[in-house]
Amino acid sequence: MRAPLTGDRGPRPLRVLFEGLWWFDGPDSNRQVLRDIVRAWAEAFPDDEAHLVVPRRQAERVRAEAPPAVTVHGTRFSQHGLGCLLGVGWLARRLRTDAVLTHNFPTLVGPRPTVFLHDLIFESNPEWFTRAERAYLRVISLTIGRARSVVTSSGTEAARIRRLHPGLDVTPVGLAAPSDLTGAEPRPPAGGPLPGVQLSGGPASGLRPGGFHLAVGRLNARKNLGFAIRVADAAGWITPDRPLAVVGSRSGLAEDACPVEAGGPADGTGRADGRGPVNGAGPADHRHPADGLARLRELRDRGAVVFLGRVDPGELAWLYRGALSLIYTSRDEGFGMPPVEAMAFGCPVVASDIPVLREVTGGHAAVVLPLGDEAAAAAALRAAGPEHLRAAGTAGREHALRSYAWEDTARRIRAAMVRGLGDDGAARPAPLAAGAREAGTP
Repeated sequence: MRAPLTGDRGPRPLRVLFEGLWWFDGPDSNRQVLRDIVRAWAEAFPDDEAHLVVPRRQAERVRAEAPPAVTVHGTRFSQHGLGCLLGVGWLARRLRTDAVLTHNFPTLVGPRPTVFLHDLIFESNPEWFTRAERAYLRVISLTIGRARSVVTSSGTEAARIRRLHPGLDVTPVGLAAPSDLTGAEPRPPAGGPLPGVQLSGGPASGLRPGGFHLAVGRLNARKNLGFAIRVADAAGWITPDRPLAVVGSRSGLAEDACPVEAGGPADGTGRADGRGPVNGAGPADHRHPADGLARLRELRDRGAVVFLGRVDPGELAWLYRGALSLIYTSRDEGFGMPPVEAMAFGCPVVASDIPVLREVTGGHAAVVLPLGDEAAAAAALRAAGPEHLRAAGTAGREHALRSYAWEDTARRIRAAMVRGLGDDGAARPAPLAAGAREAGTP
C-alpha cells in the first residue's frame, strides 16, 4: 500500500499534472485562472512534483514564464478540447501521476482527472450560445461523468452543476483577481478602438481619472451590454464628458449593442442587423425598436460610449483605478471576474441582481440592478450619489482582500483532489529520471 495522502506530518507530496493548453491562447479570464492556479500551487506546495502540459509549439515560451519548479511538457494536441480528452491522459499515464487537473473537459484515457468546470450556462441557457458553440460544448456534457471530482469557482455554479449532473462530486474553490492585473503598472489605454468605430479626438482621448464609468467583458448576448448602456443613459450617468468606457471584444451570439460597437453582428449569428436577446434573465421573444438602436448609435457617435476593444493588464489596472464605477449587468455567470477585479482596486461595482453576483460581491455592490425593469434600474442609479459610491468602493476592496486569494483556491483544489483519491491504491511511484521529465508527449 502507498503512503497515506494525509498523516501525522501533514499531506504527503503529490505528483500532479496541470493541463495548460490555455496558457497563451485561451479566453482571457480562463487563461489567467490557469496561470494563477499553477503559480499559487508551486508556492503553497513546494514538495509536490508539478508538471504542466502545453501545446508543443509553445513549450519553450511557457518554460520561460512558468514557476521554475514546474516541469513543462509539450503535446501535439493543441486544440483545447481534443488536448484534454486525449493528449493530457496519455502524458498522465506515462508520468504515473497521482492527480490531474484539466479545465472543462476530462481525459478519456489514463487516470480520471479533477476537472475545473468553469460553468454549465450552455446547458441551463442554450439560447445565449451559437449553434457551433453548443455543439462544441456538448462534448463536456457527454464526457464530464469521467471526472474523478469537479471543482468550480462559486457556490452558485456548484449548485447548478449538481442540479444538472447529480452524480458529480462538486466543490466550489473560489478565485481571485488575476495577479498579472493586480501586479501591473497602471497606464492609460494606448491602443485604438474596435474596427469600424470612429472616435473624435482619437482612442480613449476623453478618458481621465474620475471622469468615466467602465464596462468589462466579452460583447455577446449573455453579457447584456445594451441593458447597461440604456439604463446608464436613462439615469443621466453617461455623457460625452463622463462616458462609459467599454473593454472587450465580440465573442459568440450577438446582442443588441454589437452593431453599436462595430457596425455588424458577432461571429456566427448571420444577422445583418446584429439584434439579439434583450434585457432580462431569460430568453426574450421581442426585439428592440429601431429608435432604441438609433439612440445607442448616437451615444457612440457623440462619445458618450467609448469602445476600447481588448486592453492589456496595465491599461485595465489604470481603468479600474480611474473609473467612477464598474457597470456589470451580465445575465448569468459561473463566477463574474470583473466585479472581483474592480473591488480589488477599490472601484465601486454596479451589478445585475443575480445570485452569483450577490455571492461574489458579498453584499458590497454599490448598486444592484433588477434585470427585468429598466425604469427601476435607472432609478437605482440616480439614487446612488458620489459618497455612496466611494464608501462602496472602500468596502468592496476590503471584502476582496479578505475573501479572495489564489493560495486559498489552490488549497481547496488540492483538498478536493485528495478526497477523490482516497488512501488506497498502488505504491507511490519512484521519482522520474531527469531526462524523462523534459520529454514530450503525443
